[in-house]
Amino acid sequence: MLAYCFRFAKPGLLAVIFILSAVSAQAQNLAKEIPLKAENKRLEDVLTEISTKGNFYFSYNSLIVNGDSLVSVTSLNKTVKEILDEVLAGKYEYRDFRNYIILRYAPKHLTIIPEKTKVDKGIFSITGYVVDEESQAKLKDVSVYQKILLQSTLTDRNGYFKIRVKNRLQVVPLTASKELYRDTTFTFLPDVKVNPENTYTAYDDTGEGEGNRVENTFLGRFFVSSRQKIQSVNISGFFAKSPFQASLTPGLSSHGMFSSQVVNKFSLNALGGYTAGVKGFEIAGLFNINKKDVKYVQVAGVFNTVGGQVSGVQIGGISNVVLKDVRGVQVGGISNYAGGSLTGVGISGIVNVTKKDVKGIEIAGIANLVPATFSGVQISGIANLVKGDAGGIQIAGITNAVKDFEGIQLSGISNYAKSLKGVQIGLINAAKKSSGLQIGLINLADTSSGAGIGLINFVRKGYHNISLSANEVFTANATLSTGTDKLYTMILMSADFRKNSKLFGAGLGLGHRFLFNKHFVLNAELTSQYLYFGNIDKRSYLSKLKLPLNYQINKYIGFFAGPALNAYHTSNEPAAEGYKQSIPASGYKTFNYNKSVTGWLGWEVGVRVF
Repeated sequence: MLAYCFRFAKPGLLAVIFILSAVSAQAQNLAKEIPLKAENKRLEDVLTEISTKGNFYFSYNSLIVNGDSLVSVTSLNKTVKEILDEVLAGKYEYRDFRNYIILRYAPKHLTIIPEKTKVDKGIFSITGYVVDEESQAKLKDVSVYQKILLQSTLTDRNGYFKIRVKNRLQVVPLTASKELYRDTTFTFLPDVKVNPENTYTAYDDTGEGEGNRVENTFLGRFFVSSRQKIQSVNISGFFAKSPFQASLTPGLSSHGMFSSQVVNKFSLNALGGYTAGVKGFEIAGLFNINKKDVKYVQVAGVFNTVGGQVSGVQIGGISNVVLKDVRGVQVGGISNYAGGSLTGVGISGIVNVTKKDVKGIEIAGIANLVPATFSGVQISGIANLVKGDAGGIQIAGITNAVKDFEGIQLSGISNYAKSLKGVQIGLINAAKKSSGLQIGLINLADTSSGAGIGLINFVRKGYHNISLSANEVFTANATLSTGTDKLYTMILMSADFRKNSKLFGAGLGLGHRFLFNKHFVLNAELTSQYLYFGNIDKRSYLSKLKLPLNYQINKYIGFFAGPALNAYHTSNEPAAEGYKQSIPASGYKTFNYNKSVTGWLGWEVGVRVF
C-alpha cells in the first residue's frame, strides 16, 4: 500500500490523509484457502475446480479470459486470491459479490496526481490528474466518483478532473475507474466533525453489461450521451440506492452523471431520465430509460426502455421495451416488447412481441408475436402467431397460427395448428394432426382423429371419395364426401333429365362410418337439398336420413345400397311445365307431418370410387 499525507495551510481547518491503493481488501470468497494441484491443465478446468472446492461461482467474459491456455499451480494453504494472481499472471481484478467472484481484465494500473483540495461552506473541491502508472501518460475518460454521496465526473482529454463533494461524512473516499485498468480508491479524512447521516446505500452488483444492453438499443443510442456510456463501462459493477431523484434530461439530474448508477424509490423526469432502476414509482413527461430492473409502477408519455426486468405496471404512450422478463401489466400505445418472458397482461395499440414464454393475456390492435410458448388468452385485430406450443384461447380478425395447440382458435379467416387438441372456428382451418373439432367453410388436416364441420373437410390420410347413385327421386346423384370415419361432410348434386320429369337439387350432408371389417361398412348419413322445379317461387327442400351398407371391393371402389327416410317440405306454387309435378312417384306410401311436410321410406343404390 502506498500512502501520502498532506497538511494544508490553514491549521485547524482541515487535515487530509490521501491514501492511494490499487488493491482492495480481500472479501470472503477470495480469502478462502483451497488445496489445489494442477500441471499443464486448461485454465477453464482449473477455475472450475477452484469454484467447486470453494463453493462459489466465477463470472467472466470468455472472449477475454482464454480458457484453453495451460497453467500449473500447487497450493496447500494458499488463498483463492493468491492462486488467481498466479494463474492469471496478475492481469485481472477480482470482485467478490455474494456467491460470485467476477474476473475483470485489468492489466494496467493508474495513479492519481492531486492538484489541490479546498473546503468552502462544507463542500470539498478536489482537482487533480489521472495518469498511467507505467508511462505517466494522462488518461482521458476516467470515472472519478464518490460511492456514498453518488457524485462523479470524467477526466478530460488532458486527464484533468474536478469534483465537488459535500462534506457530510467523516471520511470522503473517491474511486477512479477505467476500462482495462485496476480500480484505485483514495480517501480524505477531514478534521471537521459532521453529521454522518446518509440516505444512500451503495453496493456492488454482478450486472456488468446490462447498461451496455440498454445503451445499445436504438433509443439508448439516441438519448444516452457518450459520457454516460463511458461511465457505464468504467464503473459497471457499482450501483447505489436512493429515495428520490429528479431529472430534466439524462445527465441533468439531481444525481448528475451518477444517475445511471442509482436505483431510486421515486423518480421524476420532466422530459426524460436515465437511471439504474426503480423500486417504487417513476414518471416522465417523455421517456424513462433504466439500466436494470423496474418494480411496481413506471409511466412515460412516450416510451419506457428497461435493461433488466419489470415487476408491476408499465405504461408508455407509444412503446415499452424490456430486455428481460415482464411480471405484471404492460400497456403501450403502439407496441410492447419483452426480451424475456411475460407473466401477466400485455396491451398495445398495434403489436406485442415477447421473445420467450407467455402466461397471461395479450391484446393487440394488429398482432401478438411469440416465438416461444403461450398459455392464456390472445386477442388481435389481425394475427396471433406463436412459434411454440400454445394453450387457451386465440381470437384474431384474420389468422391464428401455432405449433401444438390445445384450446379454442377463433378467427375471421384462417386458423393453423401443427397439432390440434381443441376447437378451430374460421373460414379456413388447417392442422397437420387433429384430434379436435374444426368448424369452418374449409377444414384441412393431414391426419385427424377428431372431426370437421364445414363445406369441405379434407383429411389427407382420412376419408374422402366420390359416389354416383340413384334413388326414388333422382336418376343421378353425385356426392363428394371428405373428413374422417367419425364425421365427414358431403356436397350433393342431383338431377333427373327425363322428359316431363325434370328435377334438379343441390345440398349438404354429414355422415359417420361404422366399420365392421375391411369389406363391410355401414354409413349413417343426414342430408338436406334444395329442389328446383323450374319455378323459383316454389320453395322445396328434401331431407334424408340414409343407412347404406357398403361392400368395399378394394381401397378404390365399392358398392352400396340401403333405405332412406325422407322429409319433404314444399310451398303450394306449381312446378314449371316439363318438370315433375310432385314427389315421390306413385306407389310409395306417404305420411304427413303437417300441411307442408310429407314423409316416406325410400331407397338409394350406387358406387363409391377413390
